[in-house]
Amino acid sequence: MFEITPLGQQIKFGFFGGEPLLKFDLIREICSYISEKSQKQPHQVSLFITTNGTLLTLSIAEFLEKTGINLCVSVDGPAHVHNLNRKFRNGRGSHEAAINGLELALKHTSNVAVNAVYTPETIFYLPESVNYFLTVGAQQIHLNFDILSSWNEIASEVVEKIILEITKIYCQAYKNGEGVAINLIDNKILVLLKGGYSDQDRCGMGKTEWGFAPSGRAYPCERLIGDDKDTSLCIGSVEQLIPIAGDHPFEDELSCSIEECINCSLRSYCMNWCGCSNYYQTGDFRKPSPFICASERASIRSALLVLEELRENDGFIRHIAQYVSRVYAQ
Repeated sequence: MFEITPLGQQIKFGFFGGEPLLKFDLIREICSYISEKSQKQPHQVSLFITTNGTLLTLSIAEFLEKTGINLCVSVDGPAHVHNLNRKFRNGRGSHEAAINGLELALKHTSNVAVNAVYTPETIFYLPESVNYFLTVGAQQIHLNFDILSSWNEIASEVVEKIILEITKIYCQAYKNGEGVAINLIDNKILVLLKGGYSDQDRCGMGKTEWGFAPSGRAYPCERLIGDDKDTSLCIGSVEQLIPIAGDHPFEDELSCSIEECINCSLRSYCMNWCGCSNYYQTGDFRKPSPFICASERASIRSALLVLEELRENDGFIRHIAQYVSRVYAQ
């Protein structure tokens, strides 16, 4: 990895799902190996871990803080929301254990975010969930739709209204002198400020980005691993990655094949190029679903609203300046 990464580019390592803390001793060994290799190679390295929080302990949190690993804890919202889709094997909801993990992380680590995955069943609770996260002290909030769910017309019709409600919460937080970072708003603000997505912003499915399953098999994106049984998506293993060339389905993953996207005025600001999301939603790496289209449009419009609403808010200006500098530092 260090040998094939061009000089000046950052190498990012992520540990996530199932539940990475089940193998925390292995994570510790890997981090030690990465640290040793990075000292010998002139590359900047960043590490992150996404956990459901149920196994997070003080000693683990202290290790993550000391090692500089960015932490993301998956909590979908208050108990009645979170427990709909996140249950222990015995059927009991995991919210209490997850929120205890998040609160421990907020107390003992300096860079922690909360990750809420929403489904067609829980999308309507998103504004409530954002308020809940702010109540428990989480100010970095990632909202991500479940790419494996079937998103119907109703969800596509209501997503703009829901994101607008979240935008109002975002703006009010800064007007109250409080800070908040929400990915679907902040990311779009950055894209608007720079005039659209660049090639470096887009994912490098199978070229500069890989996901590795416990079996050792490699995939062009961690989201495409699934249950590690669809070998048609496999591009090699930890021992050898298959070069992607010719008519391989990932060769031109940054393009979009449908006319509506090609002619859309918002195309430069839209994530229609996210191959894994497109694949799970439509079966085509180059074809986004109606829900993705509606969600992207809503996020872009909300970002424009925030820029207008908070253009003279000092707290917001400092936040965006720090966000931009942090992104470009990577």
